[in-house]
Amino acid sequence: MLVSQGLTNRQISQQLRLSEWTVVNHVRQVMRRLDAPSRIHVAQWVLHRQRRNGSGNGAE
Repeated sequence: MLVSQGLTNRQISQQLRLSEWTVVNHVRQVMRRLDAPSRIHVAQWVLHRQRRNGSGNGAE
């Protein structure tokens, strides 16, 4: 997930060619589903999953 790479919503939107508001809404949904109070917690969750699964690409 691009959030775990420290990218801003604007950077993610430019990279994926989506509107910034679409990215904001998707990040909010992920945070809600993970019960994550911040983007940092989402990034930590992604990195933990990568380590646990032996994956380094964040594509889960």
